[in-house]
Amino acid sequence: MSSRTGIPADFLEALSSDMEAEGFEIAGASFREESFDGCIIRSSVIRSSDMSGVSFRGGAFTDVIFDGVDLSGADLSECLLSNVSFISSKLTGIHLSRCRIKKLIIEDCICRYSSFDESAMADSRLSSSDFSSSSFSGMKISSSSILQSELSSSSFIRTGLASLDLSGCSIDGIALSEDLSEIKGAKLSFDQAITLIRGKGAVIAE
Repeated sequence: MSSRTGIPADFLEALSSDMEAEGFEIAGASFREESFDGCIIRSSVIRSSDMSGVSFRGGAFTDVIFDGVDLSGADLSECLLSNVSFISSKLTGIHLSRCRIKKLIIEDCICRYSSFDESAMADSRLSSSDFSSSSFSGMKISSSSILQSELSSSSFIRTGLASLDLSGCSIDGIALSEDLSEIKGAKLSFDQAITLIRGKGAVIAE
């Protein structure tokens, strides 16, 4: 059941009439389990709000900042995200699959069990965040970085990680293809490389 409180009336009117909203600053609002599928938000800031379970499936976000927002279980699949920042937010179980992503920043966020499957991401930075048990399968990643983050038990099957520096991340138990082709060209620490090889059944001489 949705819980609509603190959302500016003109913001809701813009989305309901034009399916677009621009230039809003929203704080302390509840969008819980609301549906805004196909809607577009531009040049806006949303702070300290509850957007858990919200759906913007097939929509777009351009020049938008989410700061301290709970987006647990939100459905942003098939969205366009351009110059979007998630700062100190809760993204547990968020759906970001089949998205077109450019200039995305995720920093100091909890993103466990999130899904980025089949998305294309460019010029983006994911840092100091917990992506454990998430899925990044079938992604196309270019000119991006994943820094000082928790990636344990996540899936990167069919996602090329060339040029990414993962040496500062935890990658214990990540899922890769049998030939480990996904990590070709990626930068790993010695201990990470040994762990991956052992995970494929190799015996390392002491």
